[in-house]
Amino acid sequence: MTIGDRIKELREEKQITQAELAEMIGMTQDSISLWEKGRRIPNTPYLISLCKIFNVTTDYLLGREIENNDTATATSKQPRDELLLLQAYRAMSQGKKKALFNMLDLDEDVIQQKKIINN
Repeated sequence: MTIGDRIKELREEKQITQAELAEMIGMTQDSISLWEKGRRIPNTPYLISLCKIFNVTTDYLLGREIENNDTATATSKQPRDELLLLQAYRAMSQGKKKALFNMLDLDEDVIQQKKIINN
């Protein structure tokens, strides 16, 4: 899936027109059309605006894989909410991760055995 495909998909999910999206980010409808057709790629300020409007990461919008310290990876095929949760989790301190697992009532031994929390 190209960045243009993602922009179109996200725009349609929000049920907004190309003209409405263009107005929201200070572009022309023609520019949005060119992005969606893959003839042009938005530059950084517009990428950031798109991510804010659609509540996605630049990694998701660009179709980039997010690598974990383990061999498992999170791909852009996962739902956006899962990717956002994964990014938030990875940004947490070890103390916050432990508090989260306590809140979820996960046993510390199981956590350590599965290497969920890396020390």
